[in-house]
Amino acid sequence: MSLDLIIKKYFPALALVLIAVIAWFQANGVSYLVDAAVAPGSGPTFAPQMAGKTTQVPRPSVDAIHNRNPFDSTTGPLNAEEVELPVPEEEELTVDDPLSVPNCTGVTIHGVTESDDPLWSFAMISSSGEK
Repeated sequence: MSLDLIIKKYFPALALVLIAVIAWFQANGVSYLVDAAVAPGSGPTFAPQMAGKTTQVPRPSVDAIHNRNPFDSTTGPLNAEEVELPVPEEEELTVDDPLSVPNCTGVTIHGVTESDDPLWSFAMISSSGEK
């Protein structure tokens, strides 16, 4: 006989056995609930859980990045104090009268364009590099 035929033949008995097992588990759970409600402390006891850690993990700091500045090696540390460099005093030129301005030696003007808009004005100047 095949298993399929056996299950079909004894299906009512198999269903009753499964219902009885489910009813027993259900009754067992309900009895624990009633027992705990009627007589507290008489139900099942469980081992106490471990208390959680109360220490707080330290937060990482960005001071290491600010001290090293790994993103730009020429700038240096980001938290360094700014140093004011002395500005050398230069003589102030006044161009009130363009005819009285001294001649610049070593400067060659190749071309000049002029426009009403200052962004479009242009001058091509070359120099020997001496002051």
